[in-house]
Amino acid sequence: MPASLASGWSSTLRGTRMVTVAAPHIRRLLDRALDHLDRSDANEQRIGTHFLSEALRIHLVPPPDDPAGAFPKLSPDHVETVIDLALANLEARLCIRSLAAACGMSRGHFSRAFKATFGAPPHRWRTLRRLENARYLLARTQVSLADIAATCGFADQAHL
Repeated sequence: MPASLASGWSSTLRGTRMVTVAAPHIRRLLDRALDHLDRSDANEQRIGTHFLSEALRIHLVPPPDDPAGAFPKLSPDHVETVIDLALANLEARLCIRSLAAACGMSRGHFSRAFKATFGAPPHRWRTLRRLENARYLLARTQVSLADIAATCGFADQAHL
């Protein structure tokens, strides 16, 4: 390893400040890569250093919370409409086309905006709401498991 990088891994490499690497497996890989670079000619060192620094940057720098071009979320009015329609009748099938139409969007646009808003696709989100409802009914009522499954839109109690 070059002496300039040996002291705490916090030297400057091609103008980019290096971060301290605490993960032992990453540090071992860096040691091996830098040892190899020490034995390479100047052109290979330059190219290798560039690719090594890019790989570290990609691995160590977290992606931004809201990357440029991220899909817009549903408006508060659309959120209220979707929740009302999606949860109104848990036994019925979820029709994304009708939810999208209620929001004045195409199915694709609606699905992406829904996922950006709720963090999950519409069917997964609704399944989670069904499970929450089933848990609530199990804890607070004396209704049979089969009836709760049917009420929450599951084919039978095995799906709970």
